[in-house]
Amino acid sequence: MQGELTERDFLPLREKEEAERIAGESLSFWRDVFRRLRKNPVAMGALVFLLVMTALAILAPILSPYAYDEPNLTDANMPPGAKHWFGTDEFGRDLWVRVWIGARISLFIALMAALIDLVIGVVLGVLAGYKGGWVDNVIMRTIEILSGIPWLIMVILLIIVMGSGMATLIIAMAITGWVGMARLVRGQVMQLKVQEFVLAARTLGAGTWRIMWKHLIPNVLGIVIVRLTMNIPAIIFTEAVLSFLGIGLKPPLASWGVLVNDGYKMLGSFPWNFWFPALAISLTTLAFNLLGDGLRDAIDPRLRR
Repeated sequence: MQGELTERDFLPLREKEEAERIAGESLSFWRDVFRRLRKNPVAMGALVFLLVMTALAILAPILSPYAYDEPNLTDANMPPGAKHWFGTDEFGRDLWVRVWIGARISLFIALMAALIDLVIGVVLGVLAGYKGGWVDNVIMRTIEILSGIPWLIMVILLIIVMGSGMATLIIAMAITGWVGMARLVRGQVMQLKVQEFVLAARTLGAGTWRIMWKHLIPNVLGIVIVRLTMNIPAIIFTEAVLSFLGIGLKPPLASWGVLVNDGYKMLGSFPWNFWFPALAISLTTLAFNLLGDGLRDAIDPRLRR
């Protein structure tokens, strides 16, 4: 009979193994983020620059024959050259070594303060957003009180009580630095806590801390990391401003702010004392901002195809 179907009409178009083969590579969230970040040459260039800066901050003072705090008046105010690549200051100290020692100190202060801000801000932000009620009221009123205190007055009071030093600067920046992080995380958690996966976890008997640790914090981690990369250059710049004003670190410590303050006094006659640390601050701040922009674009789900 014409048009009658036979077994040959039902042969599979693909072999079983070919049909079960995965069409694309399975990627985790962070692998996908890094893959997208690699496609951004500006962000990758900023990341490479920061890695090189970190390596120089660690290795350059070790490999150099000069010490950052030992004066040598016979080499005072030498311009950049083969002997001293960045020149010397008024005491004959090698500026190349002092700039990279300054990188150690400034980056250490920025990273420690930013990490403290991250931990406090994320924990309190998640608690305020998820628990609500009186917990949210207490945390938000505390944030409003801290936001109303002039930050510079707080720094001055801490310096009077504790003395100037790295610990004082880190504590001063951490006391109010977590406020912005907590507000950001709180807003994100308030959107997440009404979604199905959180409601399902609560229905299955998951406790508050498990929901926060396993479900809420991983889902806000992307935007938190972006905020962290934006906070670090702000802290570096703040430390430099405080040291420039004379209420930050004191010599012989050689943070970038101290070097800029020392170089500013000799800007007219020996400008390299000012321009090299100022350029280091500017380039590092720019690199962190570019990396933060790249991470934001890589993490933003609206940009996914």
